[in-house]
Amino acid sequence: MTHPSFYGELYSCINYSETIEDFESSWASVLDKYDLGKNEWLQAVYNARDQWAPVYFRDTFFAALPSNQGVTSFFDGYVNQQTTLPMFFKQYERAVESSLEREMASDFDTNCTAPMLRTPSPMEQQTANLFTKKVFAKFQEELVETFAHTANKIDGDETLSKFRVAKYDQDDKAYIVMLNLAQMKASCSCQMFEYSGILCRNILTVFTVTNVLTVPSLYILKRWTRNAKLGQGLDEEDNVKQGNNSLTSRFNHLCLEALRYAEEGAVSAETFDAAVSALRDGLRKISIVAKNVGKPLSSQGSGSTQDGGIEKTPATSDTVPSLWPWQDTMPHHFNLNDGCLTSGDLNQPTMTPVAINHDGGLADNVVVYTCFKSMTWVIENKSPASKVAVINLKLQDYGKNPAGETEVQFRLTRVTLEPMLKSMAYISQQLSLPANRVAVINLKLQDTKTPSGETEVKFQVSRDTLGSMLRSMAYIREQL
Repeated sequence: MTHPSFYGELYSCINYSETIEDFESSWASVLDKYDLGKNEWLQAVYNARDQWAPVYFRDTFFAALPSNQGVTSFFDGYVNQQTTLPMFFKQYERAVESSLEREMASDFDTNCTAPMLRTPSPMEQQTANLFTKKVFAKFQEELVETFAHTANKIDGDETLSKFRVAKYDQDDKAYIVMLNLAQMKASCSCQMFEYSGILCRNILTVFTVTNVLTVPSLYILKRWTRNAKLGQGLDEEDNVKQGNNSLTSRFNHLCLEALRYAEEGAVSAETFDAAVSALRDGLRKISIVAKNVGKPLSSQGSGSTQDGGIEKTPATSDTVPSLWPWQDTMPHHFNLNDGCLTSGDLNQPTMTPVAINHDGGLADNVVVYTCFKSMTWVIENKSPASKVAVINLKLQDYGKNPAGETEVQFRLTRVTLEPMLKSMAYISQQLSLPANRVAVINLKLQDTKTPSGETEVKFQVSRDTLGSMLRSMAYIREQL
């Protein structure tokens, strides 16, 4: 390539120009620098700039998170110009599977690792508990930049104020922020929130100088939160009725409600006193309800998986024997052997990565000949809020001669299934390394039929087998 820097400069012009004037000026500068002013193709592209250049769509929501890594395709690394149509379909399935694994690994990272806070701002603490890790990182970047920005009020009245915001050493490059403090609404001339759904450093700077300590609920988009996948297609009231089945989703939903509550309660001394009184009354009611949590269960629906497939089987009304007790009030501790969660209570099934196979051999201190063969399940419930999946695993024991088959049954709710999925995604991520061929899984199940009250089941899986289990478990989660 004659001019290796041309691509980078053109890319910056297209993707990092903040105003139409900046884009047009930068485009002309690049073409002049490389003597491309007479290039007919570039001229035709420029004439249609309002149909493709991002700067012309800043007022349209694209849910686009800015990135320094450029544009990547969903099919990067899977298809090329020589890919045939039959091969494309195979590669498409692999790309989807890889995308699912990355998504689960990202969910695992979000839920099991705490982001590092860089400021004493209440906004940072608030959003760290609400946003996914990737979105929080972008918000944190904008928040940190506010320390290098100044905001000066240049116009306005009691209702609407106009601020000029600029970086301390770039006063000639300023943005205009309009703030309606009564309605807690703000807009910036950079239009970053309208385009990406993340508040810009300019609005955050104005919030800081006007003593807005937390992000108004209007600017916390559900799509960026940890519980975004729950209750899809339902309105807010329906989401509450669905029960928010995981601890994380319940916590995040209560945080959002608390934000609205705080905004209304902080308006005056009178509303503050009323809010505090109501909180104390509510806490007493919660304590009473927490002591009387009931748990009825019944049966409906089933399915199975073998070699990666998902197959529905007829439902059965018979109660399947299980290693899982009939109870829902469970401590949220899972022994995942990865340091992200505590391992205090084993009154529920856990999936623990005990060992990873390196160079084709098992760890020296582990002898496991049992392999995963197939999995079936039955969904039991009386109401949507109390569904339970009865899982039946078939394991092939090659340690016996001849090889024997073992069946293991246990029950899972959505609350207990989610951490299991996260652990499986973590194991799958470890198996993506070339040296790791097999993972040894250790399930610890509560079993009232044994003297110790628990049973351990150990088996080994390959990456492909674990991928099939992940897809089936994800399907079961949707049924719950």
